[in-house]
Amino acid sequence: MASQDDSDVKIFSTANNQTDTGELIELSSQLDKLRRNGSISKAKALGDRLAVLEPTISSGVDFSQFLAGADISGSDIFQIRVLLVFLAQTTLHKMLGTQLLSSCAVNALYDKLMVAYPDFYEKISDGAAFTFYYLSLHGEKDTAVGIGETFAMLCGKDSAEDYCTLGANIYTYATVVIENIIKEYRFNIADI
Repeated sequence: MASQDDSDVKIFSTANNQTDTGELIELSSQLDKLRRNGSISKAKALGDRLAVLEPTISSGVDFSQFLAGADISGSDIFQIRVLLVFLAQTTLHKMLGTQLLSSCAVNALYDKLMVAYPDFYEKISDGAAFTFYYLSLHGEKDTAVGIGETFAMLCGKDSAEDYCTLGANIYTYATVVIENIIKEYRFNIADI
């Protein structure tokens, strides 16, 4: 029988399995620590709180300075709320320090949306708007400008400077508000 080149054949190694096991043990240990120090319950409460941020009711974010006197349609209000959810999600991932903790908060946010606002959740669950916003975060333009342009585009007002400015202002304002809400929960990331 002729010899064949078997250089492309992969042999199962227990080294990878041991690495995976070690990572699982580390994650389990981290999860246990987060539960014991109360961070998991705080993350869930935080996600619940951020899920109810709405532009037209008293929910912790006062948009009257941006919306007063403006001719904003219901679909534009919907887009503002989509932007708020996007900002809550990205800010949680940025500020909570660990993927495990931020995922708990984000999952709680979506769980609350599914229960309390099922129609809204259903409309955003395809993630299309979030994809555009993520592209804006990593674009070449100033982040606020990119988010503002994306907001205007999602509102169907691509070239409307007032909508670009509105989106940029909402991004800047809401990010600070969300960061301050997260800080209120006093996560001790150093203990994680």
